[in-house]
Amino acid sequence: MHEVAMAGIDASVEQNRTEALSTAVSRTETAYSFPGETTIAGPGMGGLISISVLLLLLALIAWQLYRRLVKWVDKRAQAKMEKRSWECQSARLRHIGRMELEAATFKQTEQFRNLERQAAARDRGIQPEHRRTLQSNRANTNASPLSVPFRPNVCERYRIHGRRA
Repeated sequence: MHEVAMAGIDASVEQNRTEALSTAVSRTETAYSFPGETTIAGPGMGGLISISVLLLLLALIAWQLYRRLVKWVDKRAQAKMEKRSWECQSARLRHIGRMELEAATFKQTEQFRNLERQAAARDRGIQPEHRRTLQSNRANTNASPLSVPFRPNVCERYRIHGRRA
């Protein structure tokens, strides 16, 4: 008799546990998910997590990974641009150095001295290539002085075709 009484008590306790568990599951389902949505057990969570919450967490993780990837790519591109800028600047400085060295060596040549003499002569007055211009040859041409204010008559290629220059 005692065994029958104990079996009845065990059955009622088991029934109460089942009802409590189903009530807890339904409360969890309504708290974390939409009605009728399936849930899965989360590891170490002690409760049930709905699929929508899991997808939301996965989306947040993916978004954070994407942000970090974009930051990394931007940082890498910035480093490349800085490196290219530094290389261009150093190449520019090397080129300027070479040009200054060439200028210093050119100033030692006879050609530079001739150019200096010509510049000094130009500063003093009229140059040989400018002596026969339209201004001094105005009576011999048909061109308007306004349309052709300066025309050296030194070489054939300077003559206007069809007119006497």
